[in-house]
Amino acid sequence: MIFPRTFTALLIGAASPLGCKSESGECQVVSSMTLTDDEKSPSGTSPAELLQLSKPENAAFLWDLGLDGSNPTNAGIEEEVSVAVTTERASGSAQYVVTEQVGNTEQDGNCGPSLHVPVRLSLTTSDGALEEAFEADLILRYATGVASFDSSFAFEDLNGWLTPVAAGADGEVHAEFGEEVRGWVAVVVTLTSDGAARENWTMAGHWGDVAPPEDAP
Repeated sequence: MIFPRTFTALLIGAASPLGCKSESGECQVVSSMTLTDDEKSPSGTSPAELLQLSKPENAAFLWDLGLDGSNPTNAGIEEEVSVAVTTERASGSAQYVVTEQVGNTEQDGNCGPSLHVPVRLSLTTSDGALEEAFEADLILRYATGVASFDSSFAFEDLNGWLTPVAAGADGEVHAEFGEEVRGWVAVVVTLTSDGAARENWTMAGHWGDVAPPEDAP
């Protein structure tokens, strides 16, 4: 399914390196072990084999429209843009992690075994808006068979010219590696009302055939 050009969502929870929270409950870590890059995990995949899944790719990139009909980053939405996506091994140990679902168990939270490898993800768009490298774990969740990368960033730290329309907004980047490379860049604005903070999440741009975040692995 192609991601719609207009999408805004309220983030329910944030992912952590070894566990995650969602409407489905929480994936709680029950065990973990450190692996060398050539060492097979108990589920049969080595960190080196996982890195082979994230081969360099070039893809068409689309700047998305928010609910108000504009892009939340001042990007040139009329331009034809491509993105180069590459990964390389970053410092840090690879880990094999096993989680179990606690809390709300009515929906499958995709908990279970996963392989975590620190990587540096580089995104370069042909319009010069993004020329960035982000560091986080590339995570293979065996329940879904999908390898994914998630990282938060501050717009003022970017090398490209991309800036958010909303003052004080932060950014998030997500990439998936499988039969095709796909992912997105998003803008996150923290709103405070009656003493409570919530995050307003808006798609800024995407590449590949992507699904809404609540449906994505």
